[in-house]
Formats: sequence, structure tokens, C-alpha cells
Amino acid sequence: MPASAFESARDAVAIWLNGDGAAFARKVRTGADSHRLSWEVDLRGGHPIVSSFRISLPRCFPAQPCELHVDKHLCLVLPHVEEDGRVCLGSSAPPASYENGAWAVNEALKRFKTEFLDRIVDPIWVKKEFQEERLSYWSRYCERSQLTAPSAPRTTWLSLCGADALRQQGWLECASAVYAEPGKQQRRYGLQLVSTGKEDPNELAQRHRWATGTLVRGNALIVALPPDTHWTPSTWPADFAALEVLVLESTGGIIRLGTWINQLGWAMTGAKQVQKPVSRKRQVQGDEVPMGYSPRLVVVLDGPFAFGFQISRARCLSEQPQLTPLKISRVDRDWALSRDHQLSTLDTRRTKRVLLLGCGSLGSPVAELIARAGIGALDIVDFEAFEAPNVARHSLGLTSLSKSKAAEMAARIQKEVPECAVSGFVAAAAPWLARFRSEDYDLVIDCTGESCVRTMLAAVRSDLIGAAPIVHAWIEPFCAAAHVVVSPWNVPWPAADPADALINAADFAPGTAKVTLPACNDGFHPYGAADVMQAAAFAAERIIGLLDARNADAVVYSWVRAKAFFDALGVPVQIRGIVPAEGGKFSAIMMERSLEKLLAA
Repeated sequence: MPASAFESARDAVAIWLNGDGAAFARKVRTGADSHRLSWEVDLRGGHPIVSSFRISLPRCFPAQPCELHVDKHLCLVLPHVEEDGRVCLGSSAPPASYENGAWAVNEALKRFKTEFLDRIVDPIWVKKEFQEERLSYWSRYCERSQLTAPSAPRTTWLSLCGADALRQQGWLECASAVYAEPGKQQRRYGLQLVSTGKEDPNELAQRHRWATGTLVRGNALIVALPPDTHWTPSTWPADFAALEVLVLESTGGIIRLGTWINQLGWAMTGAKQVQKPVSRKRQVQGDEVPMGYSPRLVVVLDGPFAFGFQISRARCLSEQPQLTPLKISRVDRDWALSRDHQLSTLDTRRTKRVLLLGCGSLGSPVAELIARAGIGALDIVDFEAFEAPNVARHSLGLTSLSKSKAAEMAARIQKEVPECAVSGFVAAAAPWLARFRSEDYDLVIDCTGESCVRTMLAAVRSDLIGAAPIVHAWIEPFCAAAHVVVSPWNVPWPAADPADALINAADFAPGTAKVTLPACNDGFHPYGAADVMQAAAFAAERIIGLLDARNADAVVYSWVRAKAFFDALGVPVQIRGIVPAEGGKFSAIMMERSLEKLLAA
């Protein structure tokens, strides 16, 4: 049986290192992994920090590059050293590795010398590398520390929103909601959630379905590090006294951590069962939660990055409170939707209030996409219930069967997207507008695809909608084209609804574009989820751009498939000039046309 590419590459390395390479490398056993080939390299005192290292070839070498290991105790002493001593330099396998495995190892050794061994003797470089990747090193430190501190919460999340006081004074006290895991003989805190906003952390956890187990109320102190402070292993507080000094310096001498703890006390408050374990019928009592006291947390902010210390009660009066470092993940909108990137754009979007008419195959993904873009408020109006055939091309699924599309879509967004105020209304567009005036909206989006709705909006616009732009978005039969019409108040869409005459890409023969069903006015246009998702992404991108713009231009955006697509439909169709003649059936073009010029034609 011929050798595989992996075996051939490994054999080439073994021939080299067991032959000429034996002058500097000695083959060694690697314990239980019999498929891993390893050699030890003794530097013979030629380096002040690293005395030796190990070359290892994984079974899938060179797809997975060779590994170079130093003493595992150098983890968090030197940058780029993993828990098992592996030195991570971000190497990948170039194509030549498969042709010459020995060359690949030799290149890795060169990088190891120039990018690691030669640099770790420079303390400035070491400090810089730790600082640039401080999140990764902190995570590694927390994982190591929690092995000896099983009472610390498994997960800690921070919702950093509406924290004006934090930005002004550099520190903030807030509440936390902590949940003891249900049904465990050795009970432990599962989730710890801290919120700086107006919303109670337990309410936030309930909204996003995070709350499970016994709720215990806790407290958190959030402290912002002064600018240009380095956060590296050598500066991390190792005990309560060191953390107290850091907090005191960071708050300008205002907050003394020991005083803060003593004022709060350790008595537990608010212990109650949020979700009852299936096997237990009685209420879980407060004294059954882990540790028996209320959780205390200190969060250190280094710019947008959060680092945590769980504080546990001292075991005796002569000792200080115990400290456990915690990895903290932010779950607020700024981080979840943009990772704090381009916050000025996100800040603008969160002021926008949008009305969406129609929550069908086009409206439902548009709703979710603009919500994930960060808009502040969204009202969804649709009178239909979700049915089984909708699964093929709707954002909802069978768990929403026979329920309101609008209400279910609103509930989905409310659960999955942070800080978006979304409501669903079971109503048709006209009755809803007649009941609720829509002058307060920044944008009205019509995704019903119905000519009668476009006509109705044109007729009632000045009375019920005011100066807000209206976007009409629809898809043509077979999802052959999609259009987004932006109609500002000064270029209104005509009540005559010239969509077919001026906008659409094709005319289909009567009875050929819709599958009819044996019911009054019932039927559907045949297309799938992949088709409509393309149209929804096209529409949402332009709607988001409109929300970001200062003024709304009167524009028609169109996404149109190539002629080959229409030819493959097998139904009579008359295409228009905007359909591209070139390209295959999966080709399409995007175009932008002036609404004013189209209406004047």
C-alpha cells in the first residue's frame, strides 16, 4: 500500500533528524501518543532562558505544522507559550511542506529562533506581546486558576450599556444576578450576569432565556483603568490587597475595596428558584446555594475589554477575602453588534424607530437584519398566522406554527438581539394605520408586496405618516428580481401604483407565475429560501444605508437575474430592457435608478 502524503512528509523529517540532524536532536518517546514523532534539542547553555525544546510531528503533519515545545512552566512567563509548553507563532503549512517535510521543519526552526528565542531576552518586547494579546493570556490565566477554585461561577457576562456615570467618574456600582445550577449534588454558580443599564439583570436574563436555576442577588464594582495602564501577567493583582490598591488608584482614592465589601456584607439576598428542576417539587431554599453568601465581583475595564475578580469570603478572621480571576464576556449591544467598532454609526441607528408592514418571506429576514444592524425600535405589523408551508422560506419555523407571524418574529428578535425594542401587531396594514398614527417613525417599510397596500399608503401618507420616507420592497415571481423603492415625502409614490409599468423586470403570462390552491384567492409564488434570502439581503443593505443617511434620495434599487434564468423557467414571459442579456442562470446585476425620472417618463 503506497504511503500517504502525511506519512511521506513525516518519514522525510525522520530520515533527516535521525541522520544528519542527530548532531543536535535526540529522538524521544512521547508517552501515550504513539503516532507522534518527537525529538529533543538541547541548547547546551546557549540561551539564558530556554535550555531545551522539543520538536513534535502531529499525525497529520504537514497539514498541521510541526510543534515546538518549551518548558510548560514558561506559560504566562513568556508570550506565545501555551499551557502544554507549545510555542504558538501562528504558522501555517505552505504548499512546499507536502513536497519536502524536512524543509518545513527547518523553516519552522528558523522562525522559532528569530521570532521567539532571539526576542524573549528583551523585556520590552515581552511586555508588548503580552499587552497586545492580553485577552488571550487572561483567559488562559482564568482557566488555570478556576481549577483550584470550583466555587467561582462557570460563566460571567457583562451588559455594559447606559453607563454614563462610569464614563464620567471612572467607576460604577451595579447589581448582578447569579444562578445556582439546578439538580446538582455539588451545587455551583452557573451564570453570573452584570448589567449597568436601567434593566434589572434578572429581567435581562429572563428576556434572553438565560435564567436557569436558583437566583441569587449579588453586587459588582466596575472600575476603569487609567489610560496607558498595562494589563499583563506581571501587573495582574495576585491577592485581595493588590486588587485593593488597584481599585484605590483607579478611582482616585474614592473607593476602598475592603470598605465596599464590609458595607455590603456577605448576607445573601433574593435567593429564589427561577426554573424548578424536574426532579424536585419543593422550593429551593437560600441556604442551599453554593457557598451560602451573596456573590461579590470586581470588573476591571481596560478600554472596551473586561477582566473580572470574584471575591469570596475569607475562611477565617485573620485572612483576607479570597480572589478568583474570571473571564468576562460582554453581551451589550455595542459589543455584540459591532465589537465597539464605529460606535458613532451604531449610536445613530439606536435612535431610529422603524415601522415594518408585512412579515412574510421578505419582511421577516429584513426585520431581523435591520434589528441586528442596531436600530433602536421596530414595530412589525402582519395579520397572518404562520403555517407549515411557510417553513420553506420564512425566518420562523415549526415552533411558531399557528401563531402570529408578527408576534413570533418580534419575540424572536427580542430574545436574540440585544437592546432592540420590538413589538409585533396582529393586524392588516390599513386597519393598523387607521388606529395608530405613524408620524413618530423615522422610516416606514412596506414588505407586503401588495399593490393595494402601496395604493393605500400613497392615499393616507400626508395624514397618517407625515414626513418619514417610505420604502416599498417586493420581489417578482420566481424571485426573478427584487426592488427597493425609496420614496421621500417630496417624491411620493403614486396611488396608481406603477410598479408593473415602470419598475418590474418582466411580464408573466396570466396564470403562469402563481401556483393556485382550491381556496378563495389562495396560492403562492414558487421560490425557495435561498432565493428570497438574496433579495432580503439586497433590500436590508439599502434600508440600513437609508437609516444611516442624513437625507433620503428618491431612488429605485433593483436586483435582476440574467436572461438565462428567465429562459430556464419554462413559462411564457416577456422580459424588459433592464434584464441583462449576458451571464448564466445564476448571474444577476444590481442597478440604481432615479425615481423622479421614472415617474416623469
